[in-house]
Amino acid sequence: MRVRTPQPGVALPGYHLIVTLTEPPGNPVDGASVYLDLSMPGMTMGTNQPIADPLGDGRYRVRTVYSMEGDWLIAVHARTGGKEHVATFDLSVELPRS
Repeated sequence: MRVRTPQPGVALPGYHLIVTLTEPPGNPVDGASVYLDLSMPGMTMGTNQPIADPLGDGRYRVRTVYSMEGDWLIAVHARTGGKEHVATFDLSVELPRS
């Protein structure tokens, strides 16, 4: 599982992540149910679980909003073939530059 995003993340405006699902030996996985669980380690936040839209070829786009700058943990949940797969990624989010 891969997550592609411009680095760094930007707080407040809408932001898109692309999740790519593959199975060995790298074949794309289509037809999965994909959502993210976004959290900030060490800070209690409300639930933030946007659902991904399929793009085809194993790619899924998720629109997110980060409510503040800092270090975020992205848990990608993908359900396919009756199994749930989870992968986690770190993202550093900054305030927008004017």
